[in-house]
Amino acid sequence: MPPRCSASNHVPTAAIQGPAAVNQYDTHTFNSSDVDEDIADQSSLKYYWRVTGSDHKITLFQTPSISLNFDELGTYTLEHWAVDQIGDKSNIATLKVTVKENLAPNMTLTYPAGTVNNPTIIDAEKEGDPLIKWTYSDPENDPQESYRLEFFTKDKLLAKTVENTDSTGSIRQYQLPDQSLDRFLLYTVQGRAFSKRKWSEISNEKAFIIDNPPKPGFTLITDTGKMPRRYRSTGRMF
Repeated sequence: MPPRCSASNHVPTAAIQGPAAVNQYDTHTFNSSDVDEDIADQSSLKYYWRVTGSDHKITLFQTPSISLNFDELGTYTLEHWAVDQIGDKSNIATLKVTVKENLAPNMTLTYPAGTVNNPTIIDAEKEGDPLIKWTYSDPENDPQESYRLEFFTKDKLLAKTVENTDSTGSIRQYQLPDQSLDRFLLYTVQGRAFSKRKWSEISNEKAFIIDNPPKPGFTLITDTGKMPRRYRSTGRMF
């Protein structure tokens, strides 16, 4: 009786699962999607990756999946193959990943609403120093990571800077501690937001005056030369 012939070994087939376009500074995972018709070989496959960055630097991996940080613009080339338990090598699967530039976020101040020509008058007794509010947007929907607010005098001198991190990505307002700024002076405020290693452009400008209500019998003139309140000695405003 002639000897029995064993079935021939099947060479594995390699494939890559993952995005072909990503944003700069993003991190993405790429998975092997390999098939071996020999069931016994499937669990014993050895995985190989060669990643060529846009700077032509080559990195090698031997894992079923890889996680890559895309810090550089350009095109990354991913090559992947598998080898079964008897040493048969699969095809080489290739994926070219294009990295697009990460765009800066945008910050728009919404409160106080005043301008230099028509500043918001803030009642110090009721509100204290101003609550600054803004909106935030990002072209890639990246969350806000930190923000900066700068306060200037009417002579464009920097009076105060506030910079805080935003671990939740949801902060859209900041309350100045009371007595942070002088009363009866015109101030302007501008801001910037930070996300994915980029600061936004300088925001729009808002202006305000912190006004302590005058006492009866006095007339107060603000830093702009306007009289926000006038009182008779009786305490009645006119």
